[in-house]
Amino acid sequence: MWEQLDSSANPDDAPPRLLAELRVYRGQAGTWADLSNTSDDTAPHGVTVSFLLTGNLSGDELRRDGVTYHVPATQRPGHAESEVAATKRAMELGLPVFVITSGITSKGRQVRRGNITGYNESTESFEIRFQ
Repeated sequence: MWEQLDSSANPDDAPPRLLAELRVYRGQAGTWADLSNTSDDTAPHGVTVSFLLTGNLSGDELRRDGVTYHVPATQRPGHAESEVAATKRAMELGLPVFVITSGITSKGRQVRRGNITGYNESTESFEIRFQ
């Protein structure tokens, strides 16, 4: 997926349409697990593929070398638990994830690739280190 993105657009200003076409991300802010391609008996909640950071949720801490992603509180029953389960599964499998933020232009998205290096239960946050 990363090679397709990198060869099709500038990862610092990728069009959202391309991210959807490549199945890098679809949906709202927070995590995205491509359930049609990542869920099975061992991962009923899927496997997290990407995070969209809008700056409006949960006090995420974006740094040059990574991000601390705080699981947002939500009114949707089971949503946070599903998000945590899918993200823990990506971490267990050692799969890279995409972190998406605002791009250079108002419509573009910056996409970085990273690895989930840990989960803090007390703060309900994941550490992601950029590659």
